[in-house]
Amino acid sequence: MAIYNAWCDRTPVMVMGGTGPMNSAKRRPWIDWIHTAQVQGNLVRDFVKWDDQPVRRRGDSVFDRCAAIAIAMSDPGGPVYLCFDVSRSGGARSKRNSAARSDTLSPAAPLQAESRCDQRSGAVIVDRRRIR
Repeated sequence: MAIYNAWCDRTPVMVMGGTGPMNSAKRRPWIDWIHTAQVQGNLVRDFVKWDDQPVRRRGDSVFDRCAAIAIAMSDPGGPVYLCFDVSRSGGARSKRNSAARSDTLSPAAPLQAESRCDQRSGAVIVDRRRIR
């Protein structure tokens, strides 16, 4: 319900979840088989701006998190969902990626009309003429 409320209020929220090992050879008997979903994002896809289940190298999730923050903060704001494989948790982070990629993503510029459109519409309102 919290994700739905964030969607309704257009509040930027990053929700992170986890799933069991996607590699079936690494799953433990029974418990991992009943707790591992192929695509957890399906549960919240109708109420988030973006969802992802990254499958990159272990410990290299800086880019995914930066992308999620940028998307959540872009107008209109809203929640995003990231689901990480348990086999990706822990491990050493890649310093190259965390330094290089974390600055490359930023929220998109707010949606607005071009300044020349604002000036023209202002002039039309002041002159009280019809737009042709």
